[in-house]
Amino acid sequence: MEVAADVAAADGYRRFLRVMHATLANFGAELDATARAADLAARSETLLGLIEVDLAATATPAVDPGLGVVGPVRPNVADAPFGAGVAYALEGSSLGAEVLRRRATDAEAKRSTAYFDTVLTGRRDRWHRYCTWLDNAVRTDEDRRAAARGAKAVFTYVNGCLRQPLDR
Repeated sequence: MEVAADVAAADGYRRFLRVMHATLANFGAELDATARAADLAARSETLLGLIEVDLAATATPAVDPGLGVVGPVRPNVADAPFGAGVAYALEGSSLGAEVLRRRATDAEAKRSTAYFDTVLTGRRDRWHRYCTWLDNAVRTDEDRRAAARGAKAVFTYVNGCLRQPLDR
């Protein structure tokens, strides 16, 4: 599914919000732990709340964060390199959010911008600071493999959400 193309329509925009909400609900702890380690503000709870504002503005219910994915929904991995990979995927998504916001042209999307307004503020500086930290924090081959597993877990989860009907 091409997410960027879909957000132009109301259904696609609502789907985007629901998938982001479920993803942050599942991976917010790793994102926040990494943000604190990188001396960035932890913000998963804030972003979840803003997505909930946007969901309410579009009269869209959130989805179960356990939405059918293959494998563990939230791996029981409490290591920093895994979390760094999770953060890589989620922090990097803030750069793509700029493209999605431009394509979200439906009137409904124009009325519900709390998430985009916040995630796009300072995104380039945040991304740069995160990448600088990442270069210094994930140094060994073992750490890089764990970080790759973290990023892959997020991508796999999002892909699983996108392949599911979101009416449950």
